[in-house]
Amino acid sequence: EDGVVLDAQAMEQYEVVVFTSKGKHAGTDACVTLTLIGADGTESKAKQLKVKRKQSILRKQKNFERDSVEKFEIEAVPIPLLQRIRVETDGSDGWLLSKIEVLARSTGQLAVFPC
Repeated sequence: EDGVVLDAQAMEQYEVVVFTSKGKHAGTDACVTLTLIGADGTESKAKQLKVKRKQSILRKQKNFERDSVEKFEIEAVPIPLLQRIRVETDGSDGWLLSKIEVLARSTGQLAVFPC
């Protein structure tokens, strides 16, 4: 009996750094997703930038607060010549971004997206 052999596509590790603006009400509590888009039109699946709550005795700290910088690690298909990103929220409130940086770990390719 003939079988079909499928090779799993190698995945790339990306470091995503999100800079939220200093403006009044710039932060968000919304669910945020990021899609990577290459020059050739290749797109990753939308990846949720998961809010990691840091518990402290005095207060809860959340991601995407005004004048904050957060780092996320995501895994996605390799995107040759990363050219664009798509950032989406669930629309529950506004959000004012300053910029997003995306680093492909295996190649060292850094892309900076001013917002």
